[in-house]
Order: sequence, then C-alpha cells, then structure tokens
Amino acid sequence: MDILQWLFIIGVAITIIFLICSVYFFITFIMSQSNIKKIGTASKQKKAKKRISRLKKQKNKALIRGITCLLLGAMVGSLSAYVTYYQATNLSTEDMENIKDGFYYLRDLEKELEGIQKGKTDEEKANQTINFVVTSLAGYSVKKASTLNTIDGQRVLNRYYQGMSELGINVSRKSAMLSSDKSSLKEALSDIQKIKNYEKQVLTFYKVDKSVLESKK
Repeated sequence: MDILQWLFIIGVAITIIFLICSVYFFITFIMSQSNIKKIGTASKQKKAKKRISRLKKQKNKALIRGITCLLLGAMVGSLSAYVTYYQATNLSTEDMENIKDGFYYLRDLEKELEGIQKGKTDEEKANQTINFVVTSLAGYSVKKASTLNTIDGQRVLNRYYQGMSELGINVSRKSAMLSSDKSSLKEALSDIQKIKNYEKQVLTFYKVDKSVLESKK
C-alpha cells in the first residue's frame, strides 16, 4: 500500500469523524433551542432567565462548532476525493517502473535485431542481450495494472503488458533462427512496432512525456 492509499484511508476516517461531530453539535443546537422555548413559555423568573442565557451560549457554540466541523469534513473529503481521482488517472509507482523498464527493453531488442539484420553486430553478444531482454519481457505475463486506475486505464495498460509478454515468448522461440531466417527476423521487428503502438497509447493515456524516458536511456 503506497502513501496515496494511506492518505485516502486517513482522509476518509477524518472526514467521518468531522461529520459525526457536526451531527452531534447540530443536535445539541436543536435541543438547546427547544429547551429555550420550553423554559421561555413556562417561567419568566430570574433563575429561568439565567438558564436561558446559558442555553443560548451553548446553542451558539454548538452552531459554530457544527458548521466548522461540517466545513472541515467537506474540505478533507474533497482532498480524499482528489486523491482517488489522481490515483485513477495516474500510474502507480509499480506500473511506472514497469513502463520505464519496458521502454528500454523494447529499444534494446530492436537495436540488436536491426544489427543482426544489417550484419553489423557481434552475434554472440547480440544473442546474450536478446535472451536477457526476451526473458524480462516474458515476465510481463504476471504484471497487472493497478485496480485503482480507471477501467479504460487498466485496459490500455493490461493490453500493453500482455503484448510485451507475448513478444518475449515469440522471440524466445525463434531466437535460434533470427540470424538465418530473415522472415522470422522481420516478423519480430514488426511485432516490436505493434507493441510500440500499445506503448504509445499508454503514454498518451497517462500523459507520460516520452522525451523524459528517451533522455534517461
């Protein structure tokens, strides 16, 4: 559970407390008002007037405190609602790390495959890199978008995760043929472009600046 989730839970708890206090003070206000009316109609003695004066002060304090608690509850509740909205429309820390790693995995894999295609790479080193990357990509099969995100956000992200996993598995199966089978190599590069399109949809949906990822590569 990250800090935003804790803030939401604490915010909701504080909001409930403020609302309960607000209800209590408003009930106190109503009861004080009712008692003032009863005393006022029953007697006009000095003792009764003192009690009425005390009840009026109690009534005014209860009204002020009730309004204060209500306003504070509304304020904290609004902040909690904003936290929920922020979580629903932004990537969780884990999902952001997955996308960062995936961004580099895709480009490393593409670079090695293009090197093989052009015959300008050390095959042994290229195969080591490819094997590492496709193993990492296959691991995306167990990754799922945060359930705090919107349904559309989860759909976009889970499609990306699934595509990354399938890419890793497919390239791994053909890794031994990549240097000799041009069609397999071409298909792998084509699959990378397909996943890049999924990646673009994720970055667009969550408003992630691609240039920031590129500058950190």
